[in-house]
Amino acid sequence: MAMIKGEPATTELTDNSVTDLRKTIIKLYNNSNDFLMKRQTLSMLSKNHTKKQLMEMIPGLSTYSIDQARLHASMYGEGAHVSKPLKLSRQRMDQEKMAHALDFLFNPLFHQVSSYGTKEMKLDSGEKIEIPEVVRTVCHANLIHMYEAFCTESDFVPLSKSSLFQILRVCPASKRTSLKGLDNISADGATAFENIDVIINQMKQFITDPSMIDRLQKIKEDTHACKLYIKTDFKLHLGLEDQCADHCVQFALSDPNDSSLQAACAHDHDMTCDRCQLLSVSLVKLKKILSELQDFPEDLNIELLRDIELSESNIMSWRQHIVRCFNQDRGRTTLLDGLKPGEVLVIMDWAMKFLPLSFREKQSEWFGQKGLNWHVCVCIYKDNEQNLKHRTYIHVFDFVRQDWFAVVSILEHTLITLKSQLPELTTAFIRSDNAGCYHCGSLWSSLQCISLRAGILIRRYDFSESQDGKSYCDAKIAHLRSKIRHHVAAGNDVKTAGEMKKAIDSMGGVTGCQAAHVEINSTIDEESNKKKTTWKGITKISNINIRENQIVAWKSFEIGQGNIYTEEDLKKICPSPPSSLGLIVHETFILPSKEEGMISRKKNSSNLNEEAVEPVVTPEEPGEPEISTRDQRTFSCIEPGCSKIFQSFSKLESHILFGKHKIELNRKTTFDLIKNKWKDSCSSIVEHSVISRNSRLDQGLSTTPMGWALKKERRNVRFDEKVKDYLRGIFAGGEGSGRKANAADVARNMRVCRDEAGGKLFAPSQYLLPSQIASFFSRLSILSHNPRQQQTEDEDLESAIQMIEVIEAIDTVNSS
Repeated sequence: MAMIKGEPATTELTDNSVTDLRKTIIKLYNNSNDFLMKRQTLSMLSKNHTKKQLMEMIPGLSTYSIDQARLHASMYGEGAHVSKPLKLSRQRMDQEKMAHALDFLFNPLFHQVSSYGTKEMKLDSGEKIEIPEVVRTVCHANLIHMYEAFCTESDFVPLSKSSLFQILRVCPASKRTSLKGLDNISADGATAFENIDVIINQMKQFITDPSMIDRLQKIKEDTHACKLYIKTDFKLHLGLEDQCADHCVQFALSDPNDSSLQAACAHDHDMTCDRCQLLSVSLVKLKKILSELQDFPEDLNIELLRDIELSESNIMSWRQHIVRCFNQDRGRTTLLDGLKPGEVLVIMDWAMKFLPLSFREKQSEWFGQKGLNWHVCVCIYKDNEQNLKHRTYIHVFDFVRQDWFAVVSILEHTLITLKSQLPELTTAFIRSDNAGCYHCGSLWSSLQCISLRAGILIRRYDFSESQDGKSYCDAKIAHLRSKIRHHVAAGNDVKTAGEMKKAIDSMGGVTGCQAAHVEINSTIDEESNKKKTTWKGITKISNINIRENQIVAWKSFEIGQGNIYTEEDLKKICPSPPSSLGLIVHETFILPSKEEGMISRKKNSSNLNEEAVEPVVTPEEPGEPEISTRDQRTFSCIEPGCSKIFQSFSKLESHILFGKHKIELNRKTTFDLIKNKWKDSCSSIVEHSVISRNSRLDQGLSTTPMGWALKKERRNVRFDEKVKDYLRGIFAGGEGSGRKANAADVARNMRVCRDEAGGKLFAPSQYLLPSQIASFFSRLSILSHNPRQQQTEDEDLESAIQMIEVIEAIDTVNSS
């Protein structure tokens, strides 16, 4: 643009403009992480201010930084950009030896693709490469030892050990580790896939035909792909309504034998999923190959066939478990989304027993410790400003029997306290895991009486799926344990329930947490436990709704109208619920310095779940700051496959509480040269393990039956006398010698032991699981200490067996 005549060529900056510009430069300096950029920015101010002035404007600034900035301004100019010097490195590693080592070290035999996740590698240039998560199944020392042995066989001179270790170090991979406390159903399902691999390897030993070996290898790859699918994408494909019967939750959880527990689908199930059917197709092929084998031992054939069927059953149970988890979590998120002022969600759980702690603990005090019992209730509610808040109530016992009466007393005391502190609360929703003290008719029959005495109406009781009961209680328990440890570290002891309460309340307590030292009234407890309740089919019930004089029960959340139990039915189940509170309070609740905790949320959001948690910081969601790298302090969700990232731990906790995860499908030298080759190797492992990451829905009539994901009824199996005699002999030998047998060893021996003629002692149908053997040994141990009880129970057992046989005969006649 041409300059207008008469106007000055430059305009003097005002004092305000200079101040704003100085603030901008200081802000750029503070926000920069690169030392060259900091020096370049500081050089714009270094010559116009004294060192003292600069140190006052930028706290923590050193005189060395100021001197370097002034030198930069003198040599290159104020604010001038200077490129980083290029780092030149020579490659002394023999390329032929390196290629030979990489071919062996990156072999897929030593690596296993993980179910989810990625890793990042950083090149010398600063570029970051993302690779799939891969598990290295062999430790580095053993892998290098095998490579050196391989080089010796092939008469090849390898790289030095230090170079080989360096190669493995710059190629990141997770290490295989042992795990504890896993979900039983998921662990059994994963073990079943490993058993199928063992079966295939056993079959290969008797096969010489290359084409049949290739067929077995293809089946093995298919089962690996199926395992990966179940662990990752299967849950993502589930929906409340879907044309594929394997993905339709309400179809999978509808009871075909009870119309009140069925949900009618408004669509046809005329689609099939190739990845859901992959397992059954693969196992049919495996059984066919097994039947075609010639010169194959007959007893081994029968044994492998039974193992295949057992593995298939465990994998199917895993899939059913995932569907039930999906639906029960839907109940939790639906409740939190619809929570209103005046309503409270109470999440209950027994914490793991707390072992006494001493500031100075003697060896004699360390042995034979007895843990302290404590129960946690987390109460979540909304205030008048629509803010989600929580209060946590902890009941600490020196000793307590963790039964239904203890839970009733704790729940009533919690609701009474909650009503006194928050009078506006009128309605309560209860949620817990499937422990026997919660999942029982005596507790359910007492809920209406608790509502009347506490002044808060209990409207619903939801249970999490078995083995899937992690909740907000676990997060609060972790905070409380940390608080107690800090109290002990300050020179105190925590050996009794009273000292435990004192530790929790010390120094202002824990935000939103209140503790009480209590005891169960043993007289009322004994009288209440004398009243036996029998609720038929109670183990299959997952949700109940408490209405006036009746209870509505569901096997699965909101699947069907539910079964109604009237007041008369409840009186038959539990004739007289406890009429008084069975809790003796030694030290009552004390409000902490912060009476309630805040569950963080976003303002002006209509969806409660989005209020409660900060969405994943990605460019896809507008209004949120983008985090381009993971160098900043971020917290990733621990749910497998969830891609959400949070800027604070409290937001992560809130996200886990609500449980609305964003699960995505997993797609996805010179050490840089080695790293790039490692990236390609990881990608090839993924492609080798996964047939297709895109499921294909084919047109066709589904053969999946209604209710396929419901819990199946398990009948008690009576052992053969031959099996009993064998186990009794082992048990008696252990009792006499003091060297008691391990149940897992006994289970393995049953499969291989032979009689005097050389034949197998037991048929595959008589094999027992370690859990069955452990239960049998436990019963023998109890009866050996009480022989009178054994005689009485044997007589009762004979009568029970006769009754079972009559019932089975009637069922056989009716079914025919």
